[in-house]
Amino acid sequence: MTRILTSLGMNDTRIRLEPGRAQRLAQTYLAPGKPTPRFDCGVFAPACAFVSTADDMLKLLAANLAPARSGGLPAVFATMRRPRATVWPGMDVGLGWHIDSSSGHAVVWHNGGTFGSSAFIAYDTVAGTGVVVLSNTGQSIDDVGFRLIYGQR
Repeated sequence: MTRILTSLGMNDTRIRLEPGRAQRLAQTYLAPGKPTPRFDCGVFAPACAFVSTADDMLKLLAANLAPARSGGLPAVFATMRRPRATVWPGMDVGLGWHIDSSSGHAVVWHNGGTFGSSAFIAYDTVAGTGVVVLSNTGQSIDDVGFRLIYGQR
């Protein structure tokens, strides 16, 4: 994983924070005015302990929007967004990504959150557009992300 992050120039994305990096994190909140400490994922760290910056997430977005050539990371990303299972008509799941084809073509997205923070990333390879939304609140920001990627629906 580290090799992939490094090859994308995602130098501020980590699971384990070295000394000095923790103070760069935004304060997280479970409720307005109620700060919460960083969530400790324990043994589930590979699934929920990633911390990143907006700049690094935009690099991930750009890599996913790059044309899929044979070999290399764009081809790997194309493999990850290939549907593996259908959740309901128009919504499939790839390797770590949700694939919404209800608009006539695929919009690929993923969200996440822990106590006090949330993230949303989505992209449309046909339109060549994408969005990253990060928040230091435990409330879902999915609606904001969907409105940005799809426009008002």
